[in-house]
Amino acid sequence: MSDIRAWLKARGFERLADVFEQNEIDLEALRELTDDDLKEMGLPLGPRVKLRKAIQALADTAAEAEAESTLPEPERQSVPHGDAERRQLTVMFVDMVGSTRLSAELDPEDMRQLLLDYQGAVSDAVSKYGGHIARYFGDGVLCYFGWPRAHEKSAEESVRAGLAAADAVARLQTAANEALAARVGIATGLVVVGDIVGEGSAEEEAVVGETPNLAARLQALAEPGQVVVSETTRRLVQDAFDVTSLGGVELKGFGAEVEAFAVTEEKAPSVQFESGGSGHLTELVGREHELAMIQDRWERAMAGEGQAVLLLGEAGIGKSRIVRAFCDSLQGVKHYRVRQRWTPFHTDTPLYGSVQHMLGIANFRPDDSDEDKLDKLEALLFDRKHVPIYAELLGVDASKRYGDHGLTSEQLRHETLHALADETVSIARRRPVCMILEDAHWMDASSFELARLTFEKLRNERILVLLPARPEIDPSFANHPAFTRISLNRLGTREVHRIIHSVAGGKALPPALVDDITSKTDGVPLFVEEVTKSVLESEHVTETEDAYELTVPVDSLQVPATLQDSLMARLDRQPSAKEVAQVAACLGREFDTEALRAITGFGEGVLTGALEQLREVDVISRRGASAQNYRFRHALLCDAAYQSLLKAKRRQIHGRIVEFLESHGSREPEIVAQHAYQAGLVDKAVEKLREAASRDLTQSAHSEAVAHAEKAVRWLRELPDSPERAVREARLQNLAAYALIPNEGYSSTRTANAFDEAVRLALKAGDSTASVSTLTGQALVKMTQGDRPGLVSSTEKLWRISREDGDDFIRFYGAMMKGYTHILGLELDEGRRLVAEAKSLYVDEHERRGQRAGYPMWDSLRWWEQMGAWIAGDVSYGEEISECLELARLGEHDTDRAAFVRSWCPTFYSLLALAQEDLDLAAALAERALALATEHDIRSYEGWSSSVLAIHEAARGNVEGALERFIAAGARAAEVRFGWGMPTFRAEFAKTLLRRGRVEEAREVSRQAMEALAQTKELWWEPEVLRVQGDVCLAEGNREGAAAEYRKAVEVAKRHGASAWERRAQASLAALQAS
Repeated sequence: MSDIRAWLKARGFERLADVFEQNEIDLEALRELTDDDLKEMGLPLGPRVKLRKAIQALADTAAEAEAESTLPEPERQSVPHGDAERRQLTVMFVDMVGSTRLSAELDPEDMRQLLLDYQGAVSDAVSKYGGHIARYFGDGVLCYFGWPRAHEKSAEESVRAGLAAADAVARLQTAANEALAARVGIATGLVVVGDIVGEGSAEEEAVVGETPNLAARLQALAEPGQVVVSETTRRLVQDAFDVTSLGGVELKGFGAEVEAFAVTEEKAPSVQFESGGSGHLTELVGREHELAMIQDRWERAMAGEGQAVLLLGEAGIGKSRIVRAFCDSLQGVKHYRVRQRWTPFHTDTPLYGSVQHMLGIANFRPDDSDEDKLDKLEALLFDRKHVPIYAELLGVDASKRYGDHGLTSEQLRHETLHALADETVSIARRRPVCMILEDAHWMDASSFELARLTFEKLRNERILVLLPARPEIDPSFANHPAFTRISLNRLGTREVHRIIHSVAGGKALPPALVDDITSKTDGVPLFVEEVTKSVLESEHVTETEDAYELTVPVDSLQVPATLQDSLMARLDRQPSAKEVAQVAACLGREFDTEALRAITGFGEGVLTGALEQLREVDVISRRGASAQNYRFRHALLCDAAYQSLLKAKRRQIHGRIVEFLESHGSREPEIVAQHAYQAGLVDKAVEKLREAASRDLTQSAHSEAVAHAEKAVRWLRELPDSPERAVREARLQNLAAYALIPNEGYSSTRTANAFDEAVRLALKAGDSTASVSTLTGQALVKMTQGDRPGLVSSTEKLWRISREDGDDFIRFYGAMMKGYTHILGLELDEGRRLVAEAKSLYVDEHERRGQRAGYPMWDSLRWWEQMGAWIAGDVSYGEEISECLELARLGEHDTDRAAFVRSWCPTFYSLLALAQEDLDLAAALAERALALATEHDIRSYEGWSSSVLAIHEAARGNVEGALERFIAAGARAAEVRFGWGMPTFRAEFAKTLLRRGRVEEAREVSRQAMEALAQTKELWWEPEVLRVQGDVCLAEGNREGAAAEYRKAVEVAKRHGASAWERRAQASLAALQAS
């Protein structure tokens, strides 16, 4: 049998063999035949069309091109050396059944021809379903689906190809009319593909990973004519094919059993999609009601009733499309539009959206001087008094023109937030404002605070704030009267059909294709758009003047099974621009050409051409009017490009990005850190995050400081263990803990755990500086929790270190905490001496070195000194105490300080007012402290202040309400593990209950005070607790009991030099004796 006759027979054209032989057409001439040649040979239209397709497949297969000389090898795709990448690949291995026996039975020439027929049948099936022949192994064929170009539904297409190949091989026969059969194994998994290995005839495209080996092992399991797939492949094709489990099987080279499945038949596909990113701009479909709601809120805002709309929905659901439609509806309406956007890289960068917005509209040029920039700001802002604040925010030196602003970090932060909000209000008083805060779920904590401040100010202003966000945004964010919450649901079939029609440019698509797309996109607009566009750009349809027509049946249409497949397919359509997309993806979703050019090293022309190619296939779009700034159309487009890079290549690119950012003086250490970490420069990444956390702490951006410090700890732990690493982690844990205090308090679990770990590491490394700061924090945690043994233990360790080291900084912390501990234990003489020593050693630098920025250390020293003096009866402090109490009540001296500091003073001084039995003053202090604690979520101080207010409320006669409030305050304190002061509050509350004649309740609360005293060992209040016990006994008519308690109180107070308590107890005893 001639080669041409065998080729024709294998493809069902054996009846034409005589015609081809009469015209002396062999396999070499076959590849050159045109449609006119076939027509001249007398072939009708149908066979001509089928033959041209088969001939084209032959031209694409190097194996058959070499049929006259040797067994064929496949033609290598034009993938350049070094273009290896990570991909999810579906690998198919096909093997002929009984080839060894046939080789022994058949003449070598007949066996050669049989192999050619077999390989041709497999090649046709693979080519038909978009696969790639990687290599022939005699009677084995290795095929890839999803590389060198991605195809939608690669796994499904591989199964179709496997079934088709098995069917085609079954139609082949040997010279003895014996039917052939093939086994097929398919596996899907992550591989590295694209490297060229070997030389000459041995050259091939290598795939690294276990997937090819798994496919070969599964093939060996298959029965003749059967297709067996792996568990991963089964999950990808389960909606398209029926399969039967073969159970867990043991395969050579695989440690554990592997699940295997036999494909039985194909069924109609039904695929669910999941996606992220913003929707592609098409006709607005199915969102008319939601758009009308936003327009209604705009009308209200126009009338002076400020509004905010939270537009909630999953990624790809169409939030951005609605925003665009709303903006389009404002054409012709005079208004001012503010559009800010956040990214996942900047969730801990304070006021990122505001800064980027201002930089965009200020139009600063690289060659602008600070004076030029100030001129632009003055021309831009409505209120010129805000110019220095904006200049500081944008890194512009305004001191020459405006002088030093003289603000502390907390004052500057406060002024910045109000300036930003007030500028919006100023604009609104001239024309309506539409403020769009995109991707609000990625907002940093400072931006959230600014947003909330803006909401408070917009009530009677012409402002609409529109926030498109994913559902993971904090739900409490929308707890404001001006808020409207709109949730977006998936679209129905009619709306999906309208989107398909819009994407197709109004041209008709075959109904079966429309139905297929509809069933696979699940009503998510982005999925509908992307899948439709992918289909229209594929070779499966042909565009005519007014419609698209199918070139292959619908059931073989390569519609994406996931959006990831669709995105990779789009990137593959511009292979020459793909590297640019991959590098850009390392920069992030938004990027500029300056950075891209520096990192890639491409010339202007090459880079511009590549970016235009990517724009043509809608991978990227220009950002704003500038041709220098771009962004990926969708977040997952960025992800797809990034994840296709080899890890080694990613590290290399991120390393270049770090060099670029540092050479350009980046002011965002957290961004440098992210790239350094991805580059494998963990040490640098940790240091940059530490810089970011320290900056945040000094700017009172506490949430951001915690996030950066905790991330730095996670990264640091990837480095080899060493004393140096332990010290660095101790300092980071310490930094995180002190940043946690303002929002969560000393007693929270997170704060305590951070200090405990910091202490362990610092002591292990033997670093004195780190140890004293961490031990101080740990001691204060124990004090706040009412853990006297823990407090003493931490303080003693700290004291030993301070005595062994002569550094004033270390001695200061040792004396301070030792003094506090003694005073709390009613060891007044030693405690007061040590606090005085600490005051003499104190300098502002100690706060910075101890990483306690924002903590009222000097106020704390004075308060402890005053408490010790008052209990000791030292009247020389009377004037100073009165002055500090009044300052704490007014709060006018600390408006520039952090919220935690501002709440600290009235909170603690309310305790001193209670000691003096000035309940009105104590209540005034507690009211101010509670307002600050509630506003800034300082939970540990909420319970304290509420307890004081309950005492005052009981004194005014509302005992029932006071009892309820006191119990709630105790529960709140217990919830946050705040145990300090419990003996004090209970004793003081019992005194108030007695004054109101509530003896039974007073007895119970007094008993609880004694229990708390025994538990916390806060002995500084012990004489007063004992005296209150005596008052309860007296109220119950137990004079002997009262006298005994009073005498105990006098004895304890006298023994410890607590003259104030002693005088009070002596007075009670004298009154009892006189009566």
